[in-house]
Amino acid sequence: SQVYISEYSGILSVADPLDQSAVAIGNSAAVSSGNKTITYNNELIYGASIGASGALTKGAGFNLRSGANSNIIEDKNAATIGAYNAAFTSAGGNWVAQVATFISTSSSFVLPVDLLSFTGECNNNHIVLDWTTAAETNNDYFTIERSEDGAVWETLGTVKSAGNSSVNQNYSFTAGETQNSISYFRLKQTDLNGTFQYFHTIQVNNCNNNLTTVNLYPNPSNGLAVSGTINLKDNQTYSIEIFNSLGMMVSRYASTQTEFTVSFPRGLVSGIYYARISSAGFSTTKSFLVTR
Repeated sequence: SQVYISEYSGILSVADPLDQSAVAIGNSAAVSSGNKTITYNNELIYGASIGASGALTKGAGFNLRSGANSNIIEDKNAATIGAYNAAFTSAGGNWVAQVATFISTSSSFVLPVDLLSFTGECNNNHIVLDWTTAAETNNDYFTIERSEDGAVWETLGTVKSAGNSSVNQNYSFTAGETQNSISYFRLKQTDLNGTFQYFHTIQVNNCNNNLTTVNLYPNPSNGLAVSGTINLKDNQTYSIEIFNSLGMMVSRYASTQTEFTVSFPRGLVSGIYYARISSAGFSTTKSFLVTR
């Protein structure tokens, strides 16, 4: 196998720079990838061909970049919008020809969406995402995606866009929180023709961050009761279940208060006990010692 690598500067990098591509196979002396009509001016026309039995030569108007092993890499600048192909000549034989066109930084190119901002924050136990666009061209909708590790993403929903606009447009989406301390969110924008692009990823602290600490005291306990504090959302009900070392429940308590005291039954023997504290969205277990 053979690998050919070409490097170029001046190619658009803020969006997908590939505009058009085509490939063809044949066995005639006239080698061509087939025509493709480019979308913007000043695009790079990049062509490659391999496999002809005779020596290949570059097409008219192209620059020869490589002729290694009788294969051809060629390119040229397309100043105006029109139909272009990667053309070559050969003595015949089976061949493959391909063309790819790339949008350059000098192309008259307008991004479909000019994104001004994308932010997220906790609001009333939910994550609220807000973003603003300065301009939109043939925009269809936005997709909101979330990840807990920055690698695996899930789609949360979509928001219909303004479509075409030259003034600021404000958008918002509300997402449920998770038990992780942070979540990652990204915004995907889809055009009316189905093409899409991703904007930058943001990191947002979940509402439960730093709200699930539990403290027990005294430890060791005197065998009569154990007290403590818990940081949960306002008015969220939680329960505390006390188990002995054999896994038997010896006491249970429920409250919405940040401070609690759980009384023990008479005759509680000395040993290690476990307090399981849980709510609708939180659960943890603390151990403590009872001495009498």
